[in-house]
Amino acid sequence: MKQKEYMVHIWGGAWNSDANPSIEKDLGIKSGYHYFDTEEEKNEFLKLLDNPIYSKQGMARDIKYGVMTHKRTIFVGTFKYKDKEYVLHYDFGYEYPEEQGRFQFLENNYSCDCNRSIFIREEYGEDVMPELDCGDEIELLDYHFEYED
Repeated sequence: MKQKEYMVHIWGGAWNSDANPSIEKDLGIKSGYHYFDTEEEKNEFLKLLDNPIYSKQGMARDIKYGVMTHKRTIFVGTFKYKDKEYVLHYDFGYEYPEEQGRFQFLENNYSCDCNRSIFIREEYGEDVMPELDCGDEIELLDYHFEYED
């Protein structure tokens, strides 16, 4: 059985190309996902992030604890708009719970045409459809989740 571990996802202005001082150049800490076996290792990492010379530049973080997959959660949905089908791949990032992804696309923000049309245009190009207002013209035909390294 896999052991539980900590995952810290970090991003924000502290990793902009003009960040000065640069946490990436100074300490080698990149934005993204970092995994730790112990709470002590995680806490030492967070202390580095909490240094005001870096944190004042803007940082966001998400911390999870449990058995980790080390995989990205990808929503793959087949949508239909005006007799054309589009297969959309939406990357939620690492360790994203499938039930939250399902909720986003079936009931929450991503269930509306205003967002679905943006996602399809990003994947297929701006000419495939107009950017739609809120509504339900784009039908979700089928979906599943894939997990990638």
